[in-house]
Amino acid sequence: MASPAHLGRNDPCYCGSGKKYKKCCLNKPPGLEEAAHQEVLAASGQLKNKVLEYAARNFGDRIEQAWNDFNFGDIEGPFDPKDPQTMLFIPFYVFHWDPKAANGTTDHVRGGIVARQFLLDNRPRLTEMERDLLRSYMTSPLSFYEMLSIQPEQGFTARDILTNINLEVREKMGTRGLEVGDILYGQMCHVGGVTTMSFNAPYRVPPRMKAAVIELRQILREATGSGEFLSEQDLREFADDTRERYLEIVDVIMAPPVLVNTDGELLEIHTMSFDIPSAQAAFDALAPLHEGVPPEALLHSAEYDSTGALSEIEIQWLKKGNKKFKTWKTTVHGKIRIHGRSLEAEANSEERARKLRKEIEKRLGRAGAIYKGVQVKSSEELLEMAQSEEPGKTKSSRRAEEEIQEDPELQKAARDFMQKEYEAWVDTKLPMLGGKSPKQAVKYPDGREIVESMLLEFERTVQDKPESLRPDLAAIRKRLNLQ
Repeated sequence: MASPAHLGRNDPCYCGSGKKYKKCCLNKPPGLEEAAHQEVLAASGQLKNKVLEYAARNFGDRIEQAWNDFNFGDIEGPFDPKDPQTMLFIPFYVFHWDPKAANGTTDHVRGGIVARQFLLDNRPRLTEMERDLLRSYMTSPLSFYEMLSIQPEQGFTARDILTNINLEVREKMGTRGLEVGDILYGQMCHVGGVTTMSFNAPYRVPPRMKAAVIELRQILREATGSGEFLSEQDLREFADDTRERYLEIVDVIMAPPVLVNTDGELLEIHTMSFDIPSAQAAFDALAPLHEGVPPEALLHSAEYDSTGALSEIEIQWLKKGNKKFKTWKTTVHGKIRIHGRSLEAEANSEERARKLRKEIEKRLGRAGAIYKGVQVKSSEELLEMAQSEEPGKTKSSRRAEEEIQEDPELQKAARDFMQKEYEAWVDTKLPMLGGKSPKQAVKYPDGREIVESMLLEFERTVQDKPESLRPDLAAIRKRLNLQ
């Protein structure tokens, strides 16, 4: 569906009522629409309370079974009402849960067993509005809704990623904290000429995870033989698949971060100690590891003892290029600090540490480099250190940022560096894009959507940076022919 500004008189109304726009919301006075919205909200609140009380009285002993089915058996411990997923589980339990679903005999058009029995027992006592709401809750499929625009405390325009239907949604509290590009998993309700969100999941799906939703669309498209987008009937038939994908996405976004280096190796600081015969002998043997810099240049920062002999110096272990950042000419794989007859070598992964030790012992010989041991600072310890600082910033990163902000030349260099990285990204083949580069992917509708979501995530990442440090993402969009 289109938004009101693009609707013709005979198009289906944006509110989801199924009526033509001219027969529904085209000439509806704003006050009348607000009154209809308030009527729906009041009836919805009353109905949900009735159904919940009924479920507790008549199906309370089956909530553990429902909780297990909701999570596809992948749970630890009993149902906990304090679990954040309760926000999604309870509506599932009362409106959609059917224990026969495990045998493939569920009827999604009829809703779940709790709501069906409630309707049989209470139909005469329900108002027409409550009956309409109940039917909507029982039969409307859940889907993934991408925020296109937001009117705080009023509502939002959302696009169903799986069906490509646009909806104007009346919502108040649900708009708080929402950003354009956020994705909500939930159910829409179309009753009384008003579209509201019946219920939604507690976790918002960030733009960077949109590729997972599009992958689901591709899978279901093949399973149903549908065209580019799915129908609401498709979503009813594959309701378990959409919920399972949502739970998989939550597992990803809630998982503790894993720190890796630019080679994709687990980030751990390995500090190895060696005894050496002399600082000069070690320097002569290891200086070539600092590729591209002649030994005499390295000595400019050296320290000497009272006799004029080399005492202290640092050597970087450099390797050409970088697997992740194609614009990097070299990558620091480790550091070597020489102090008298002691040598300390540091690398940020177990793999790099092993290679660095091999290089040192090969160049100095085992007699010239006697290994004393290693200290390891684990990835968990590094993460804890980072989180103990100001969110998103360590002391060193804050100092570096302050220095950059005070120096226009450093600002330009930092901005140019980031711009080069984004420019290189355009032509980088990415697993998320099925091995295509963004430049290649935008030629296809699904790839174009994913690239758009990645750019939106980039824009969020840099929006808090000073304007003088922000890369020109508009130039990236232009290169990709994106608005």
